[in-house]
Amino acid sequence: MRTLRLSNLIIVLLGVGWVSAATRLVPDEYANIQAAIDDCNDGDVVIVAPGTYTGQGNYRIDFRGKAITVRSIYPNDPSVVAATIVDCNGWGNGFMFGDYEDSNSVLNGFTIVNSMYRGRSGIPAIGCYDSSPVISNCVITRNSGGSIHVIGGYPTIRDCTIANNGNNYLGGGIYVDYEGFPTIENCIISGNSAYRGGGIYCSGSSGLVIRNSSIIGNKADDFGGGFFCEGSDVVISGCTIVGNAAGERGGGIYCTYSSPVISNSIVWGNAAPVDLQIVAVNCPRSGPRFGDPIPVVISYSDIQGGQAAVNIEEACSLDWGLGNVDFDPCFAEAGYWGHIDDSNVHVEPNDPNAAWVDGDYHLKSQYGRWDPNGKAWVFDEVTSLCIDGGDPNTDWSAELWPHGERVNLGAYGGTEQANMSPNDVGNVADLDLDGFVYRTDLPLLLGAWLSDAVPLREDLTRDGIVDFPDFSVFARDYKRPALPAQAKIVSPLDGAIGVSRTPVLSWLSEPNALWHNVYLGTESPGVFQSRISATTFEPNVLDRGTWYYWRIDEINPGGTTTGAVWSFQTRVGPDPATNPNPPDGAVETNTYPLFSWAGGEGATSHDVYFGTAEPGIFQGNQVETTFDPGYLLDNTTYYWRIDEVNDLDTTTGTVWSFTTRGGGR
Repeated sequence: MRTLRLSNLIIVLLGVGWVSAATRLVPDEYANIQAAIDDCNDGDVVIVAPGTYTGQGNYRIDFRGKAITVRSIYPNDPSVVAATIVDCNGWGNGFMFGDYEDSNSVLNGFTIVNSMYRGRSGIPAIGCYDSSPVISNCVITRNSGGSIHVIGGYPTIRDCTIANNGNNYLGGGIYVDYEGFPTIENCIISGNSAYRGGGIYCSGSSGLVIRNSSIIGNKADDFGGGFFCEGSDVVISGCTIVGNAAGERGGGIYCTYSSPVISNSIVWGNAAPVDLQIVAVNCPRSGPRFGDPIPVVISYSDIQGGQAAVNIEEACSLDWGLGNVDFDPCFAEAGYWGHIDDSNVHVEPNDPNAAWVDGDYHLKSQYGRWDPNGKAWVFDEVTSLCIDGGDPNTDWSAELWPHGERVNLGAYGGTEQANMSPNDVGNVADLDLDGFVYRTDLPLLLGAWLSDAVPLREDLTRDGIVDFPDFSVFARDYKRPALPAQAKIVSPLDGAIGVSRTPVLSWLSEPNALWHNVYLGTESPGVFQSRISATTFEPNVLDRGTWYYWRIDEINPGGTTTGAVWSFQTRVGPDPATNPNPPDGAVETNTYPLFSWAGGEGATSHDVYFGTAEPGIFQGNQVETTFDPGYLLDNTTYYWRIDEVNDLDTTTGTVWSFTTRGGGR
């Protein structure tokens, strides 16, 4: 009987809980895409063969809240994407997400055309309404209702081309409103047009992060040829914003009640009657009604015309950060506005017959530039000064050697298509970027053997295939790393006493030490705590008045170097006071404040110091954690300190300060 019941349970579990995902084929099994979706359960995959899909069931295609993937047969193959077409035929959307879909709903590898124009913002090729799907490897083109609308939700738009779409009102390429927060990565937004925000329009308490994308050759009738943002939080990182045009202001970027953060980007060759590159009006405020404006932040970017080309109106401010330049970016081939009937004829962007002609926005390099058409590395006579010009804290690791260990500016910076640097730091065969060519690199080389995917880090000779010549380069540079030197102590010093119970252990390491084994305990040499790459370690709260021993072993692929054993004693006295009120550095403080603080653990009383000179005059010892200093002078800086006391010791506190408000207020 027990066996029978167990068997029945297994059958039930298999029947309801362990159903495998199904693959549904269009048109082999289903006549249209919607029919396949309607038959799906969460986790299923709809695969659509090349062809043109139109008519009932192939427009207004609704995911219906399902966590499924709808894709072409090879989404990463541009020829397949170009041949797998959803033609809305002017009847409505291509695809819709409106049932709170999340990132488990994926649309991958389609060309979507001919969405419908209706009303001020149109009916787009893809509509995302309070939904957060992933849209990737799609070409969205020739849509009169706009390309993608994001109304609420957090969709991800990745590796898409959004080109030659129109919208008679807002956002020819991408329209964001009503608390929509899309992330846009590795996209080309080109040749789109609208009354406002030719490339992108973002408004309505929304936000947008766009990185490694090209916003080029878009046009707006009035404001924001490339980008229009209003009342929204916008982060632009590693983008190329070039060749856009506005009929009135802000050829590149127009922002009002918004303060975008721009970094690692190129803003160049945009056109408008005034404010060619960037303009900001009516910036948001950081606090009360009359607070300071939140600045537009620009750093490590190539802005044509420099700071003078950024028009910050009186109600706004600009944080012109480090690394900004005004250099010709030296694009491989800049696009231009050509006549719609003859693209060889250059015209002004305001010409009614103007149409954008795409270029190639890879940066020129004498050391290697990726040619996407020939799918090969070519060599130029000049090298762009935008190479290695990005923020040194930005991840550069996807760039192929020689990379200079610093990201390039523009859309291809930080990617495998970044053009090569004159700085040859590192080694082409160091595939795992650990600073050594050793056995950890070999599995990566062999894992890509005979691959002809390009560009590829493992293609060491850069000839388009991973084969024996690449292995020869690897073998030439293969070398067992030297052992790292011992770590050198920084803090706390060996033998130190009175150390905080929440110390930060820190040490110095040689560059060839990649990892550090941390040992800490009440007996020498300590107990293993963690293997880390940082040179600081924060343990949990330690016992009071206790000797601790610690050691750092240095590690690289060549082996481990055992460190010296160091020691320190935690303080016997109480922990320091914290959380002062008035806060440290406060201004505009009331002239009759009541001081308060959080007493340190182990304290039985508190020595109070207070005055107009640091650290203050001793006021007395007390048990309470509040102190009344009496009436204070206007517009005066005061200093105060709380020392924590117990029967064993006194812990000196931090000196805090505040400034009282001026008279008459």
